[in-house]
Amino acid sequence: MPQLFIKLIKALHEVSVLLLLLVALLLLLVLFSFHSADSGWNGVSLPIANNLMGLAGSWLADFLFSLAGVAAWLFVIILIYLAVQIFYKPWQKANWNPFIPSIRCLGFVLLMVGTTALSSGHSFAPELPYGAGGILGESLAALVRPLFSPLGVALFFFGHVLLGLSLISGWSWLTIMDEVGYFLIQQSKKITDYWVHFSLSNPPEITPVESSLTNTTELTDNYSPVDFISNKQTEDQLYAAALAFIFESRRASVSVLQRHFELDYDTAAGLIDRMEKKGLISPLQSNGQRQLLSFLSSKPSSH
Repeated sequence: MPQLFIKLIKALHEVSVLLLLLVALLLLLVLFSFHSADSGWNGVSLPIANNLMGLAGSWLADFLFSLAGVAAWLFVIILIYLAVQIFYKPWQKANWNPFIPSIRCLGFVLLMVGTTALSSGHSFAPELPYGAGGILGESLAALVRPLFSPLGVALFFFGHVLLGLSLISGWSWLTIMDEVGYFLIQQSKKITDYWVHFSLSNPPEITPVESSLTNTTELTDNYSPVDFISNKQTEDQLYAAALAFIFESRRASVSVLQRHFELDYDTAAGLIDRMEKKGLISPLQSNGQRQLLSFLSSKPSSH
């Protein structure tokens, strides 16, 4: 009996995934084949619908586009998202939070509000019954326009879009900005290294006057090998302290090292890059976080 029950649950799970994908495909075809002259929610015109799903499809497309404008395409995306979530069964994980579905639904509502309001008043979808924003977007924008300037209205609803995407995906925008900055700095360093290497490979010709001014003694007197040794030891000590802090706090990011050790971005990013190359932390994942790949039994030494 338990084995039969398990098989039944598995079959229902697979059927629900396929059903959601099928509904998403049907809705995609309904919205894609929308024709403003078809009979629908706003009135009856042509006796034969141009919609791929027939008269029912023309009514559904007319209703969704009237309600949400171009944001009606979000319903297709949310159906595919639900199918993917059901397929991977995240609720079976040990760290699953039962409030996550509610947070995802709130994120979808905020994304819908922000998208419809930002689209209202624009003319890039004139074939839609109530414009690009639909009834929802026009109503929300009309409520906020008396309180803010046009720029303020745009920023207000753009914040809804960012917050909705963050709640749906679980991304951290601060982490994303840190890693984007780190990537740009790394690329600029590669370009700089390339030009330095190119310059060394093609040195300029030295005139006799410049040659007479070049003195080996003057170059070596300004630097001492002891300075380089002490700098190397300081870097190793900072790296060891940063590594110990990360494995104690279980947080590996550039911004965390910046705040804790009061470092500039380049130094903190270099430490994170060094740990990643040694295989102690993972590369940046899709959720904007890094995993600790090696749990040390003791704090790292400074050597």
